[in-house]
Amino acid sequence: MDHSVETESVSLWGVLHEGTLTRIFSDQPRQCVLLEAVVPHLNGYYDWPEGAPIRFELSEVSELKVNQWLPELGEAKEDLGARRGSRRQWQAQERSMPPNYVVISEATVTRSRGRVGVSINGFEHTAAGETNVLLEIAVSGSELKVETPDGPTDVEKLIHIGDAYWDNFDKKRKK
Repeated sequence: MDHSVETESVSLWGVLHEGTLTRIFSDQPRQCVLLEAVVPHLNGYYDWPEGAPIRFELSEVSELKVNQWLPELGEAKEDLGARRGSRRQWQAQERSMPPNYVVISEATVTRSRGRVGVSINGFEHTAAGETNVLLEIAVSGSELKVETPDGPTDVEKLIHIGDAYWDNFDKKRKK
């Protein structure tokens, strides 16, 4: 990413589309948040273990919010706002996270003035199946670490991973 640009957003659609956000973990004392997404078609294409996640860890988190709404109503049902606060507030945030997972429809990384953010949109899933609740999860921090099942990477390489899959859609990767 070009750090001379004031605000830059990069879509992770090619990487995370049709994947699932399976874990959100916040560590308030360390002010970090971990997001884990599993993308089965990438796992198969790259011979990653089944269920192995792509991890996004943000440090010095200043914001962690979940917006939930019913698309037909068009209005946010809940906005839990900024997560700079007490342990009790962080615990309330953790309790509000999706009960099982979110099927990802869009994801974006944004950099602006020394901050980096990850936002993920998708439909909530429960044990009974897909719901009609649309979720937007947004996290903002000072640093983003990305890791695939092959090890640490950066956003640009992660985008390349997704592009390589879609460029060879429905073909087995050549080793």
